[in-house]
Amino acid sequence: MSFLIALLVVIAERALWNLDAHRNHALLQLIETRLQKISALNKVLATPYGRFALLVGLPVALVFIIQLTLDDAWLLEIPFYAAALWFSLGPTDLGREIESLLNKQRQHSETGRGDYRDIMQRAFIGANDGLFAPLFWFAFLGPVGAFAYRWYANWMEDNAGDNPLFLTTWTYINWIPVRLTLLCFAIAGNFDAVAAAWKNSESNETDNTGATDILASAGIAALEQAAPRSHSELDVEDAMALVWRSLTLWMVLYALISLID
Repeated sequence: MSFLIALLVVIAERALWNLDAHRNHALLQLIETRLQKISALNKVLATPYGRFALLVGLPVALVFIIQLTLDDAWLLEIPFYAAALWFSLGPTDLGREIESLLNKQRQHSETGRGDYRDIMQRAFIGANDGLFAPLFWFAFLGPVGAFAYRWYANWMEDNAGDNPLFLTTWTYINWIPVRLTLLCFAIAGNFDAVAAAWKNSESNETDNTGATDILASAGIAALEQAAPRSHSELDVEDAMALVWRSLTLWMVLYALISLID
């Protein structure tokens, strides 16, 4: 059932409706603001681990309890699964985000070709962060997995700092999704070039910056041909085509795993 829900959510997200404005990833900051008004919680919120327990642990636990409660109640379970996955994607549709970046680049084309490479890299990184990683954790743990990934990602944006525990945890959370994304890039693109870029970047993955470097370099490598690439708008279109081919491979893999289960 989870595969069919994931397929429908991805199709609806990409082709049917633009609901990005309703996916409020600033909800974490809103909850923190409300909790700060409760004086009894001020001491807990003053410590990094206390803040994490209240702002990340409790919402994830709540989603997990709802998931267990709705087990086998499919009339409620299906919309809950769909809503949790939809919230966990993004924060914006990747295709619309890249098109928006392209429009800005067209307006400032005199800045040079290097900006197109940046857009390509954003497409590869966003493919993992906004699509493949949430889908992986949704397939593995259900709604709580996808929600926990997105909620933790939101937390990392403003709260991780240099805390080694938070950074290490984020690296482990992304470890499998990043490598499955790279595998899809390799199959859908230039396998040997991706393998070489993957090997060269592997030793640098000590934090999330390392993971994004691997995705960016391997994505560019997947598009390598005999002739050097000019990093033009056409290359951005090729990058997005690679992402959509990889997403198709990902969904086929998801379907096979569902059949085995």
